[in-house]
Order: sequence, then structure tokens, then C-alpha cells
Amino acid sequence: METMMTAKTAARPQTSFLAAAMFGLTALSVALSPQIADAAPVGQIETKEVPASRLFPLLKGFLAQPASARDQIQLAYVVRVKHVPVSALDFKLKDGANITKLTLSADNRITPLPTLAQLNRNAVVVATGPNNVSLAMKLKVYSTQSPARTLSAADMTKAVNQTQTVGKKAAGPAAMLISLPDRVFFAGAGKGTVTLSNGQVKTLPMTTKGEYPSGTPYFYPSDYPGAATLNFERVPQRIEIDNP
Repeated sequence: METMMTAKTAARPQTSFLAAAMFGLTALSVALSPQIADAAPVGQIETKEVPASRLFPLLKGFLAQPASARDQIQLAYVVRVKHVPVSALDFKLKDGANITKLTLSADNRITPLPTLAQLNRNAVVVATGPNNVSLAMKLKVYSTQSPARTLSAADMTKAVNQTQTVGKKAAGPAAMLISLPDRVFFAGAGKGTVTLSNGQVKTLPMTTKGEYPSGTPYFYPSDYPGAATLNFERVPQRIEIDNP
């Protein structure tokens, strides 16, 4: 019997920075179900340990960078759970004798994330759950700025630049194989405009397909030299640095 606890794998080499998390995602599956014997009933509870540095790929390299080099961005590891309620899962960070419960927030991101010190001490994640669960996890990059109807274009540009610079360093040699995020998406913001330093106002482009809902405005810094502010119909639900 093949269990449903499987990580999503790609049929071709990963090209997205966000998909670079794939390098460690198999750990999320292995944590609960490395190879269950045929006789094991579906739903059997399993408890396994996996190195935190493996479960949270790129996090150690990200945190190793100076705070000033990443002050406009934050990493989030968002989990999608299928076939069982979230309450059926339990994740704990074990750092020597210290145990910290990990939870899934309202948007399914894992919190709190391990610190650099904990990763350097080879902390592990203790995962407990039924073996018929299906999990998928994606690494996302969010702006540290609070969502608002008016945002600084300079802050958003800096967030893109930091993502690319820090991403290359965190990914190491793998950076040659990935495409780094180059724009900012404003989910749920409605129509958006950019005001240039000379006072000229231009309409921001919007998505028509892809991961983000159709009509999501986005800001591609290279298209707007001298951009001063970004303005939206509504306060964005989230501000995410990503690829098209």
C-alpha cells in the first residue's frame, strides 16, 4: 500500500527561487512516512525527527546574512494540508533539552521559525501525524512593510533587490539554476498606480493568470525608474515578492 504522505516533486529542474525550497521539501514527507509497511493501517500515527535545516531550506543561509541586508523581506514556509484536519498534526522544534511547539497560523505559515543559533546547533523538528496525510510546502517571500493603500516604491524596490542578493547567497551554487523574484505582488489591492518623482502617474499592470488571482496588481521596479509611491484601491491582503 502506498501512503499518501508524499512531497510534490518536479518533472523538470526547478527554475524558480521559491521552488528552490524543493531541495528540502522531501524532508516534510519523510518526517512522518519514510516507508510504511504494507500491513500498516491507513491513518496510523507516526512520529519522526528531521533536521530543521533540511525542513526549512534556505533559512540558515538567509539568517546568516546581516540584518541590514534583509530588513525589507521575511521568509515564510506555508503548508497545505489535505485529507486530515490540521489539528491532527503536531510539530515541535527540539533544540537540545528545549522544546518549542510549532503552529500553523491563519495563512498556514509555520511559526515560529528556528533561529540561526538553533539551526547551527542542529535542532530537529519532531513531527507527529497520521500516515494518510498529504502535505505540500512552499517557501514565500513577504515584504516586512505593513500593508497600506499607499506604499513607498523605494521600499518595494529594496525588497526586490534584497531578495535577489540574499537569495543568491542563501542558495549558494544552486543559485545558478534558479530564477530570482523580480517584482512585487499586492494581493487583494484592486487597481493600483505608481507615482513617479516628476508627478506623473501610471497604472500598474495586473495579472491575468498564474498563481495570483486575476486582477492582482504588481510592481516591476525596472519599469519605473524614479518611482516614488504606489497607490491602491484597497489595502493589500499581503505583499509578496515573486516571479511572474
